[in-house]
Amino acid sequence: MPIVAFVCAGVRSRFGVEWALAFLFVASCAFYVGWGVDYLIMMLASILVNWAASQSLIHLGDDRSSTRRAIFWAGIAFNFGALIWFKYSFFFLNYAESSAAFNAGLVAIPVGISFYTFQQAVFLLDAYRRDREVIDYLGAERGARGRARGFVRYARLSPSFPRHRKAGLARLQALGDVLCWQVRLRDRCADHGMIAVVIVRKRGQDWVIDTWLQSCRILQRGVEQEIANRLVEAAGAEGARRVLGEYIPTSKNALVADLFPRLGFAAIDAPPYGDGASEWFACEVDGFTEHATFFGSPDAARPA
Repeated sequence: MPIVAFVCAGVRSRFGVEWALAFLFVASCAFYVGWGVDYLIMMLASILVNWAASQSLIHLGDDRSSTRRAIFWAGIAFNFGALIWFKYSFFFLNYAESSAAFNAGLVAIPVGISFYTFQQAVFLLDAYRRDREVIDYLGAERGARGRARGFVRYARLSPSFPRHRKAGLARLQALGDVLCWQVRLRDRCADHGMIAVVIVRKRGQDWVIDTWLQSCRILQRGVEQEIANRLVEAAGAEGARRVLGEYIPTSKNALVADLFPRLGFAAIDAPPYGDGASEWFACEVDGFTEHATFFGSPDAARPA
């Protein structure tokens, strides 16, 4: 990753942003192909199909509304049809066999298919609505060069999903620089399984929330308050002074724009290592008042 970042920076300074994005796309494909050429081909096919559909949705006139609607639903069916096939077909194929032996090969699914399926489905919806952010990102030019630029920008999104790899996180956690939690929820009605993942980087006396991924079905039910309680408790136990959170404003995550203020975090300037375009918040460990919740949790200092 450091080599890719270094080369990308060099390409950008010498040839411009578009060539840097093209390099990132190629590097991401090289990373992805490690799981199999077939999976890479499928992802590239998905990119091409969704790119063609999104272009049609953006550029077809309002007098072709029925055609646009048909293209949109065909794209949705393509995306989720592939996802359903790879995730669930092995049950039917395996049990349809006369032999009772379980074929484990049928269970393997393309890495990241859920991520890029939902990502591209949302992109199709935005293209269907002619969302201004999508049009601005792809560019308004309709010539060959403009379309090529837009395709590079679009294609770069799908294979760039592996932000964290298990082995890398395990090494960092073993060194004590990173805290990785998974949060599971069980109530009197059901066992909801894993509903959140929290990754925190330890920077001196600051604990910086790198990733907070949480199922939307349990938002506003006190889970985020309990996570904040346990996180501040663990930070204080290791002598940290603050817990920092970063909010990246986009139209897609407006639902959690007030998450950190609701949890008692105060707005601050971006730290030296932070992105100045983001909104930053800090919670002082000393003086933090726990939120009232109805949850029981395991030892906060021990990652689940």
